[in-house]
Amino acid sequence: MRRTFDNSVVFGVALVLGLMLVIAGLTYRNTHQLNEDARWVAHTHEVLNLTSDVMLAVVDAETGQRGFLITGNNEFLQPYDAALARLDGLMAKLKDKTKDNPDQQARITKLEGMTAVRLAQMKEVINLRRRDEKSAQAFVLSGKPTTQMDVIRQHSADMVKIEDDLLKERESKIATSYQVAVLTGLLAAVLGLVGVGALVWLLRRSLSDRQKAAAVLYEQREWFRLTLASIGDAVIATDTEGKVTLLNAVAQSLTGWTEDEAKGMPLETVFKIVNEKTRKAVENPALRALEEGRIMGLANHTVLISKTGSEHPIDDSAAPIRNVEGNIAGAVLVFRDITERKHQEAQRKEAEDGLRRNEEFNRSLMDGSPDQNTRRLASRKEVTMCCPFWLSFRLPDHRELRTIVDLPSVTRF
Repeated sequence: MRRTFDNSVVFGVALVLGLMLVIAGLTYRNTHQLNEDARWVAHTHEVLNLTSDVMLAVVDAETGQRGFLITGNNEFLQPYDAALARLDGLMAKLKDKTKDNPDQQARITKLEGMTAVRLAQMKEVINLRRRDEKSAQAFVLSGKPTTQMDVIRQHSADMVKIEDDLLKERESKIATSYQVAVLTGLLAAVLGLVGVGALVWLLRRSLSDRQKAAAVLYEQREWFRLTLASIGDAVIATDTEGKVTLLNAVAQSLTGWTEDEAKGMPLETVFKIVNEKTRKAVENPALRALEEGRIMGLANHTVLISKTGSEHPIDDSAAPIRNVEGNIAGAVLVFRDITERKHQEAQRKEAEDGLRRNEEFNRSLMDGSPDQNTRRLASRKEVTMCCPFWLSFRLPDHRELRTIVDLPSVTRF
């Protein structure tokens, strides 16, 4: 079966579908990249927040320890106790968030050790304050707690700086991904519009070509129809099922069916033929042409019986109609009324029979004696002869005279 669409239209549809798949792939990739970059930016913010929370917890602990050192009141140790309670959890979260970064993991481990040293110093100051205020103050004034806290702050600041650099890098990456996504989207939109425009153009061109082809086909069909209508022979066309599709004017006259009446009718109903002598139905040559796929002729002495009952002696031939693929698409039957021809053949036969009889009679006259010829002529009421011919006569002196006589073709004696 032939394709419904032209190759150019199929190519255009495939191109648009391909562009849609590419656009979908690029959109998915860009969206995934944006989400991934945004996740890492959020992750960096979480690490920075946790680092700040760790430092805040250490500072809170130091504040509580300093308040207790000054006042000796246990109520001032509440910030210290609260900081100790949450510091381990914060440190664990910070380790979990940076497990993808071995360098940061090492720094956190170091921070954890520094923090432990500072917390031990705080605990020692608190214990000294409970025993002896001056001893506690002396330990603080020694500078060890301050030095340790400065080291922690510096180490925390280094960690924050590293995370800030990562944040800038990731924010730059997400900005680049966003720009790529926008440019890709615009490019995809332009390509999509170009593809759709190309498809519309191809469709319009294909439609125009089809309209032109349909116009040409219509003209050819009209020419074919007019040719069949004007031809001197009767023509009947059928489909593959043997049903009438076309009946020209001569066929309508001989069959007694109009084209509108005959269309869709079985061919045997419209074209009813019998043997002239036996009156038995004759096999339809068009149906045989459909079955065997070759040209078929009609048997001799065939008579067509019209719808009105009138009879016409005919001869015909039938051939299969093939489409461009070579498959049988129907059959065409061409026939003619041979009444006049049969009448002429009968007259010719009668004339030939008369000529033959005359030749035999003339030959007998030429070969016989005058007395025999006289008797032969006297015995015939009508002599049909082909002239000129010899006649033989007996003169009074009994001499024989033969002469050529030119008479009409029919001479009565």
